[in-house]
Amino acid sequence: MRFKEITETTAMDRIEATMKKNFSPEQKAADKQVLDAARNAEMGKGDADAIKNLIKQEQAKVDADPDLKYSAGRNVDMLKRALAKTGSEQELKITSRMGNKVKAGDGVEIDLDKVDVDIDPATKKPKIKPKGSTPGNVDPKDAIKPGQTVELS
Repeated sequence: MRFKEITETTAMDRIEATMKKNFSPEQKAADKQVLDAARNAEMGKGDADAIKNLIKQEQAKVDADPDLKYSAGRNVDMLKRALAKTGSEQELKITSRMGNKVKAGDGVEIDLDKVDVDIDPATKKPKIKPKGSTPGNVDPKDAIKPGQTVELS
C-alpha cells in the first residue's frame, strides 16, 4: 500500500464522518424545526423567544462540534434572518447602502422609505421604527450610514 492511498482513505473517512453528522436523523429533525420557525416568521406568525432558543441550541451544536457548521451553522444564519422578520428588538450592523435601501447583517434589507429613525438621546444610537409611528423623528437617509449599528423596534 502506498502512502497516497493511506492519506486518501483517511481523508475520505473524515469526510464520510462529517456527512453522517450533518445528515443524521437528529440533525434532520432540527432542520425541520428551524424551517418551520423561519416559515412562521416569514408569514408574520413567528415567536421571537422560540427563535432565540433555537439559535442558542444550534450555536451550541456548532461550538461543541465544528463539523456541524455546514448544517447547524446554516440554521443559525437562517434563524437570525427570521428573528429580524419577527420585529423583536434586535441590533443590526449596516453593511451597505444602495439608494433607498440599506443592507444589514445576515441578509436583512431595510427600505428607508418605509421606516422612521428615532435617535436615543442617552446612547445616541438610532432606532428604526415603522413609518408614522413617531412624530418628529430624523430622516433615515441622513441618520443611517454603513458601518453603523442600529436597533430595530
